[in-house]
Amino acid sequence: MKKVIIFIAAWLATYFIVVNILGIWGLFAQIVSIVVALIVVKLFGSSGSGSGSGSGSGSGAPADFNADYHSKNIAIDLKADKLWLRDMKGKSAVYNKSDILRWETDQEGGGGFLVRCHVKSLDVPFHDVLISKAYTVFSINSERRKRDEWFSRLSVWINHTS
Repeated sequence: MKKVIIFIAAWLATYFIVVNILGIWGLFAQIVSIVVALIVVKLFGSSGSGSGSGSGSGSGAPADFNADYHSKNIAIDLKADKLWLRDMKGKSAVYNKSDILRWETDQEGGGGFLVRCHVKSLDVPFHDVLISKAYTVFSINSERRKRDEWFSRLSVWINHTS
C-alpha cells in the first residue's frame, strides 16, 4: 500500500510539473510522469520487512544472527532456534526459543502495531516490539496485518516446530 501511495503522489507531482511548468501535453507527459514515479518508488518505496536469509537480512539483528524471517525490530533464526528483538526503547536482545513465555498483540497510541513478547528474564520480563506504524488512514489495515503475521509466525515457530 505504501508503494501505491508513493507512486500516485510522485506521478501526480511529476505530471503537474511536466504539464503546467514545462508545457508538455499528451502521451509524452504521461510516459515521463510514469517513469519518474517508478524511479521514486524504487528509491523510496522499500519497506524493510518480510522474510529473507543472511546476516541480519536488513534487520538490526547482530551480524552473526542468521535470520530466516526478519523485520526492522524482530527476527527469527530457525536453525539456531533464536529470536532477536529490539523494543521501543531501542534495547536489543537475543533469546533462545525456550526462553519465550508468551506473546500478544497490542497497539500504541501513535498508530503503531506491537507484538509484546514475555520472556524468562527478571531484568526485562517483556519487550514491546514495534512491528509497523500506520502513517495514514489508508495504511492501517496493511500495517495491522504485518503485526498479525508476526503474531502467527511466533505461534507456529514456538508451538509447532521441533
